[in-house]
Amino acid sequence: YLAGAKFEIIDESGNVITSWTTGDSAHKITHIPAGKYTLVEKSSANGYYPAEDIEFIVTATGETQSIVIDNEYTKVNISKLLLGTTNQFIEGAKLHLEDENGNIITSWTTDDKAFGIDKIAPGIYFIVEDEAPAGYVKAEPVKIEVKATSEVQNFVMYNYHTGVSISKLESGTDKFVTGAKL
Repeated sequence: YLAGAKFEIIDESGNVITSWTTGDSAHKITHIPAGKYTLVEKSSANGYYPAEDIEFIVTATGETQSIVIDNEYTKVNISKLLLGTTNQFIEGAKLHLEDENGNIITSWTTDDKAFGIDKIAPGIYFIVEDEAPAGYVKAEPVKIEVKATSEVQNFVMYNYHTGVSISKLESGTDKFVTGAKL
C-alpha cells in the first residue's frame, strides 16, 4: 500500500461522496448507492504522480467491489560528462541535488555511468557540484525540471578541463620566439 495519496469519489452530478488519505491498508467505503462514480487522485504520495481518473460502477450485488490503483513514479538519471561529448563520463566529482528551497535531496560521487534517482517529486531542482575532480573546472549549478512521467528523464552536467597556455615572447615585444624548448 502507498500511504499519503489523497483521493475523492465523485458521483455523476459532480458531488464529492467521500475523500480520504491513503494509509497502510485498503480504504473501505460502505453504504454507497448503486451508480456511476469517478475515483480522482487529488494529490499523490511523494515521488509518485497522480493516477488518471478511474470511472467505475457500483452495483447492488451485496458483494464488495475492489478497485486497484497502480501509481507510477518518477525516474531520473543524472550524468556528469566532458563538455562536447555525449558519453565521456567524468569520475570523482562530488555532486548533490537540491530542491528550490536549498534542501539537499541526495549526494553522490560520480563514476562511469549515470546516477539514478527514483520516486522524486515532480518539480524544480538544481544539480550542484560541490567538488570537481582534479584537472576539471567546477561547474555552475544546473536547473532541471522533473516532470510527472514514468519515462526515464535524463539530465547532464558538463565540465571542461583546466588548462594552461604558455608562450615565449621577445623581451619588450609581442613577438613569439620560435624554436624555444620549454
